[in-house]
Amino acid sequence: MYGNESTQKIIINNTYFKFIEESGFNEDSYYVGERYTAFFTIINKLAIYQKLLFSTDSLDEIKLENASPLGKREERKLEIQFNPNSAGQKTFHLFLMTPRGKQSLMEKIFYVQTKSNVKIEGSVKKALPLLMKLGKEHEVIFLFTNTGNQAITGVTINIEEIKGG
Repeated sequence: MYGNESTQKIIINNTYFKFIEESGFNEDSYYVGERYTAFFTIINKLAIYQKLLFSTDSLDEIKLENASPLGKREERKLEIQFNPNSAGQKTFHLFLMTPRGKQSLMEKIFYVQTKSNVKIEGSVKKALPLLMKLGKEHEVIFLFTNTGNQAITGVTINIEEIKGG
């Protein structure tokens, strides 16, 4: 048996096979650009081959490793990789063809989001002159640009340290 038995979750256990979640897709949120992997163990209890079927609406984002037919009484670890590259709903369905027909092992629907990225870049557009006479005032202009992917409000700029010569 693969994995830690205390973290395993038996999803299906019947006459034909046993399907165990070793580490599933348990995140609260899924984000573009992140990588997610889940591991399962499937045990063929019969002395015949059984075929795994995997379907998804996101072939370039969701992949099943070790998808060849299960051998007689074979125990196999399955790895499902999810690497979303766009936001929206993504699904996959895993089946096993048993002597009684197609048996659903699991179906998963992901709702993928883009991570909020708040980033402000600043630069000095007009700096102080090299020589500043006593009692003279000079205007300094700072330029700030929101280079993130989200609108922001309520920005406060604090200048905490002024160095002089």
